[in-house]
Amino acid sequence: MKRNQTVLTFVLLGIAFMLVISSMTISGCSSGSDNSKSQKMNTSKTALNDTKWMIQTLNGSRVLIPEGGKEVFITFSNDGKAIGSSGCNTFNGKAEVSGSSMKLGPMATTRMMCQDQMDTERDFLAALNNTASYSISGNTLSLMDAGKNVLATFTGFKALGGPGQ
Repeated sequence: MKRNQTVLTFVLLGIAFMLVISSMTISGCSSGSDNSKSQKMNTSKTALNDTKWMIQTLNGSRVLIPEGGKEVFITFSNDGKAIGSSGCNTFNGKAEVSGSSMKLGPMATTRMMCQDQMDTERDFLAALNNTASYSISGNTLSLMDAGKNVLATFTGFKALGGPGQ
């Protein structure tokens, strides 16, 4: 009986996890409309680590996810790693952070082809490679090159759990 309860607990946790991921994916796939303010983090200062950073702009242009496309995001861990999705492929690599300085890469990526997102992916990975510093204002992360030009902006969501939770 105890084994059945343990299995049921794991199944229910798995279902809850899938619902959270599905909710985050659906909210991240809106075509150009901003996520509601209730979904954004309510903290005045969002931590770089333990936050899922969802792309908003890339090289000054708003990033729109095509219908059926994958979200573009990055997360940072306390052990100096960056992982995420570049739209088509997943990536992981080093994240060296000291003060407001940041050096990313080299990044290892999977090698799938996604016709509608390859340009975004190429530009996103180039932006990561050219990142020299970052800043966080509220729940917005900005990655900048050595000349302090903004390469990409992101909105922060808690990495574990739903947006703003």
